Amino acid sequence: MKKRACIFILVLAIFLGGNNTLSASQNFGGEIGASQPGITLYWKQTSTVTIAFGATGGEAKIDAIVHANTGTVKITATINLYRVKAGGNETVKTWSGLFDYGMNFATCVSHPITPGYTYIAELTTYVYWGLTFEKIVVSLTRFAT
Repeated sequence: MKKRACIFILVLAIFLGGNNTLSASQNFGGEIGASQPGITLYWKQTSTVTIAFGATGGEAKIDAIVHANTGTVKITATINLYRVKAGGNETVKTWSGLFDYGMNFATCVSHPITPGYTYIAELTTYVYWGLTFEKIVVSLTRFAT
């Protein structure tokens, strides 16, 4: 009985703590989002997170869209572009300090890349409401052509 009570308190603390992290990674199509077939993602304050990543013609193009629920006051984001290497991923470009006030955030960034390598686009976003937030990390992998 004590074990159940401890687990219940732990689960309750996690949900009420408000600082939740979700990481999702997929390698299909051109984008990932909460409406993608076969994927059901649930967040407390965020309704959808979408990232689109293209790596063709010597250029990486990344679109990121975040829609949050009523009560959201600010959405911040950082986008990282990595090149996959045998010893670990190499950071090619970081776009930080991206933000918007309110319930919606959208941005489009691009950077030159070298064809023939695999790249990862990673979106880290924080959705703030009241005195709390949730962190969501989404990434996509592409082979540059």
